[in-house]
Amino acid sequence: MNHLAYLISPELKLAALLSRPTLSGAEIGQACVLLHGIDHSHFKALLDQHRVWSSVYLNIKDHFPAFVPADLLQYLAIKYRRNVSKNYQHLICYGELLHHFENAAVPMQILKGIPLAKKLYGDIAKRYAKDIDLIIPADRLSHAHELIMGLGYTCEIFDRLSEYQQVIYLKSLKDIAYTGKTGVRLELHVRPCQYATVLSQHYARQLFDNTGLEDTSHDELIYLCWHGTQTFYHRLKWLLDIVLYIEQLQARNQLKVDSLTALAGQLNAMRPLTVSWVLANLLYATPLPEPIADFYHRDKVTRRLIRKSLTLLAMSQTQSWRFRFDAYFYARLIPQGWADKRLILKGVFTPNIDDINLLSALPVKLAALHSVLQPFIFLYTRLRPGNVNVDRG
Repeated sequence: MNHLAYLISPELKLAALLSRPTLSGAEIGQACVLLHGIDHSHFKALLDQHRVWSSVYLNIKDHFPAFVPADLLQYLAIKYRRNVSKNYQHLICYGELLHHFENAAVPMQILKGIPLAKKLYGDIAKRYAKDIDLIIPADRLSHAHELIMGLGYTCEIFDRLSEYQQVIYLKSLKDIAYTGKTGVRLELHVRPCQYATVLSQHYARQLFDNTGLEDTSHDELIYLCWHGTQTFYHRLKWLLDIVLYIEQLQARNQLKVDSLTALAGQLNAMRPLTVSWVLANLLYATPLPEPIADFYHRDKVTRRLIRKSLTLLAMSQTQSWRFRFDAYFYARLIPQGWADKRLILKGVFTPNIDDINLLSALPVKLAALHSVLQPFIFLYTRLRPGNVNVDRG
């Protein structure tokens, strides 16, 4: 894997190193060396892309305040204070939501966000979160929607759709977006993954059917690997989640690689697991287990996904036609099972919200035209300039 090192710039190496919640003595020494030879404007741009301002600021303030320009340190301090304020708002909103969902007997879990930040970082202010991600059983959507709207949230899109359009919407999209009175963004998920894949159905069962006696760490780790891989890890913070998760499992002697890879195989998720672990090895020196290394060498798609991810981590041109094509093509190669492949391929030609808006005036009696026109709409909406969403998370 050393042949991929040229794709990792000194600025990206430093961003990864300083994104850790704490630094060892050796890591402080490595950072000192890197700080002397970087382009500070490029480094700042990478921090903005990867949303790792908080830990980077705290590490620089504690160890290297004289090594960076004063304006950069001030900029990071502002970002850190804003993140503290935002996460405090999220904590209040999450407590309110949890209280009302429990009173209404509507099952609800939070994906990533505050619980993950506390678990991995020990300090929720050190992990950036753009919004609050909640997940509910799909059959409780109407109850959850009414509950959230009753708390003063506004629904950005879903409420404007007809009942027929809402059904189409939920076939291709997994969540509904809301905005609170204070500006807090909320996403209500009806499934963990975009489509009802083997992994998505399994993880949903773990979230809602688990009695609490079963350790679900391996399940959550695989889900986090999928989440980062399907967006080519264009946020370094998602990869850091994987690194810290692996390190915590190792520290508690709970990382069972054979069990983890067996579970990933059952869930058609060996590619996301391997992509994530190899990237963690390249950027954070996470030791690579033999089963992961073997799969990397055997699977050409995995190697291509890793190369694409490294390119995007380094701020490549995400608006090019080639990238848009690769993003759709390779994302649909992530699962290995044919059932999941067929499901995801079918999903490519299922109307999403852009398609629904294009055909918003189409009468219900002509609904079949959605399927007839979808190949043409797909080419227009997916491949036109500016369509790639790089503002997630």
